[in-house]
Amino acid sequence: MLKFLSSIFLSWAVMTTTIPAQELIFDAPATEQEAMIGISNFAAINGALYLSLYYTVPENFRLALMADSIISYTYPLVETCHNNPDFQARYEETFIKLAKLINSNKQKLIKAGIRFHGLSIDLSMQALKSMLPDEYKELIPGDELDLSEPEEALSQPEMLVANYLCYVGGNSFIKLVDLLETMLANKVDRNEINRQVLDIVKDDWRIAAQYQLVLDPTLKTLADHETNSMFIECMTQTWNSIPEDAKKDILSDPLLKTWIEKWQERL
Repeated sequence: MLKFLSSIFLSWAVMTTTIPAQELIFDAPATEQEAMIGISNFAAINGALYLSLYYTVPENFRLALMADSIISYTYPLVETCHNNPDFQARYEETFIKLAKLINSNKQKLIKAGIRFHGLSIDLSMQALKSMLPDEYKELIPGDELDLSEPEEALSQPEMLVANYLCYVGGNSFIKLVDLLETMLANKVDRNEINRQVLDIVKDDWRIAAQYQLVLDPTLKTLADHETNSMFIECMTQTWNSIPEDAKKDILSDPLLKTWIEKWQERL
């Protein structure tokens, strides 16, 4: 499957592809259902990742870990979506915003613990630079990512996932960059950060719930899938340690409440 799916820094928001979600669920042949299972698995993982990063790590490490994961998200997103003709224009403002945030807060990020010469960050900075209009490229030092090589032909399920990630993953990327902006503000608003983190988690988990409750209501296949280990760890460990008000917020969504209760029964 797509290289993008090997990254833990995937993020999805509410389904906005041109193909109605219900058609994909009920009418898709097995290969497309396999793609939907892949999407739901990684949506579950990504929500678990941000929930864990924000609520279970020591406060003095949160900025470094959250910023690292948000910036590192750029490379796999760009690698998958750069040949989509609408991608760069659709998210250009977000790429510029991220470049400005990094440029104006680099010392703060370094002090927090980010290593700008690490592999994932370096690749993501190159990817970000390749997406910037010429007048903004100077914000990011170093070489651009070479996007001239033709990509291998994708199978039908892979194309479906790529289409999903270009539009839905990109929309989630906007929320992640907004979150980074809030975290880097001179006056930190912790209530706003909490709200943004929970919104991202709930968006991801709604996608996972939407597909998992239809494709595998018993959750057996998905519970046994090796790629879901981070989510399972979150459900068995992280969930018990997050604040009660955060749990209440997530469980206020009837779909998520049903889905989480089924997972807890399963595990």
